[in-house]
Amino acid sequence: MEKYYLGFELIKTGMFPVLMFLAILGVVKFGSIIGDRTHHKSEGKRTKSDDTLIGAVLGLMGLIIAFTFSGAAGRLDQRERLIVAEANAISSAYGSISYLNQEDRPPVADLFKKYLDSRITLYNNILDTTQFKEKQSNAEALLSEIKNTSLASVRKVKSPDRALANDLVRQVSAMSSAYDSQRQAMFFHPPRIIWVSLIFLVIISSFLAGYKMGIEQRKERFLLIVFALLMSAAIYLIFSLEFPLLTHVNLSEYNHEFIRLRDAIPDVPISLLNDSNPDVAPK
Repeated sequence: MEKYYLGFELIKTGMFPVLMFLAILGVVKFGSIIGDRTHHKSEGKRTKSDDTLIGAVLGLMGLIIAFTFSGAAGRLDQRERLIVAEANAISSAYGSISYLNQEDRPPVADLFKKYLDSRITLYNNILDTTQFKEKQSNAEALLSEIKNTSLASVRKVKSPDRALANDLVRQVSAMSSAYDSQRQAMFFHPPRIIWVSLIFLVIISSFLAGYKMGIEQRKERFLLIVFALLMSAAIYLIFSLEFPLLTHVNLSEYNHEFIRLRDAIPDVPISLLNDSNPDVAPK
């Protein structure tokens, strides 16, 4: 992630579309100057450009934009579904605590509360890689502790309730798998060459558009501004869908499911936690 820090920072601060807009305007202007010089060097004989070539480049640019937009939208939808699946897995696992012995429920419930606190803030400010790795390690450590504590608690349950209590172990395993699937999907992106090709084709298309205007001696300032706005907005939208943690197109509505689950877990009184552990119980 450190390799792309500058690009991510530009996206997060909203400077990326502004820079793209200015770059497109500048490239179009440069193409217009080249086209104008070509027109004058030919002593007015060159008044038209090769529309077939320009049309092919613009068509290729449109294809790449459609491809990257469709892929980014599909991956965003997948991430949303995985977040919902993860929240449902946590909810199901927490519901299985009721199968444990009464004295073993508070410690496990407290671990679920801590894990949800960690999970809610896990992907906040992912550009701080050091802090993110610490939060990730903490969340995974809590997951491991939930597994171990749940397994130990299930072993204390007597038959015939043991079969029901075993469901907690299965649900915790499903919760861990859902976490891994969502984590992997969050950082799964197309190869960098796709983004380079997209930016490159937009720049080339902008140059050819300006060149066509220059060689045909046309000054379409209003259309030029509209073109630059649309192109920069389209690219920013694609990056927003692909990197929802950095932009206004985010996953906050789905992350509210974790907050809802956290609010549904009452704070475990210290006395109950102590009572469940004879070694620390007050005398």
